[in-house]
Amino acid sequence: NNWELFGQVPGVMLTQFGQGTTSGKFSMRAFNGEGEINAVKLLIDGVPSNSNDGNMPYIDLAPRLDIESIEVVRGTNDPRYGLHNIAGNVDITTRTGGNDTDVRLGGGAYGLADLQLAKGIEGGEWTQNYFVGVRHSDGFRDHAQSDKFSLAGKWFYQPSGANWQAGLIVRPHEHTADEPGYLSAADAQATPKLSYAISATDGGKRQLDQISLRAEGTAGKTLSWQTMVYQNEYSDERWVRFSASASQQERDTYETHQGLRASASWRPSVNGLASLVV
Repeated sequence: NNWELFGQVPGVMLTQFGQGTTSGKFSMRAFNGEGEINAVKLLIDGVPSNSNDGNMPYIDLAPRLDIESIEVVRGTNDPRYGLHNIAGNVDITTRTGGNDTDVRLGGGAYGLADLQLAKGIEGGEWTQNYFVGVRHSDGFRDHAQSDKFSLAGKWFYQPSGANWQAGLIVRPHEHTADEPGYLSAADAQATPKLSYAISATDGGKRQLDQISLRAEGTAGKTLSWQTMVYQNEYSDERWVRFSASASQQERDTYETHQGLRASASWRPSVNGLASLVV
């Protein structure tokens, strides 16, 4: 899962749930990944990608095979986002351009089957990038089947000789999964694959969509600018029962986020302040 990639990053803690579409997440700076406040500002190619409660379901929108880099800034010292990143911020950047085709096939225990295809096309004034991914797993535990489907398209245009470019990025993702539920400590040790009968109808379906239109460029040697408009759609339906003494809950979340981001950076040449940015 994408959140597990952050196990390679210093100063990041992973919390694993293993419950269907909510399999886990990462956190930083002593914030507990299980808490109400996740506190990490997530961006995908610069697009704000948190749900309204601060969590990060949109992280699955970034195809693993298509990820070019991950930038992690811990703390509130990033002037781009201010106090919107209490613990810090993470920007996942995907590939742009190139003339290549990458295919990854995976298979393994517990019915794992994974197909990822990334295609880059670059020529003249246009770059195009496409991705499709399908993943199925029966899960390590009983009643833990999971099916994911992802698409992505990126189109960028830069006129010949121009110092600006414009682009469109579209990402849909769907995930359906069963939830095996939570075990007592004794059962987790003795029969870790077990799923109680009370969890037989637990599970959920998650639909994520993101579209962004952006333009960026430079003016001279010291000024750069970027602007984008975006829309996120989040639909999540989950059925979960935490214990035999509790009723099953139906948790429905439907969110639409629309926004505009614009920024300009000026890097003047000042003696003794080589890294000054306004």
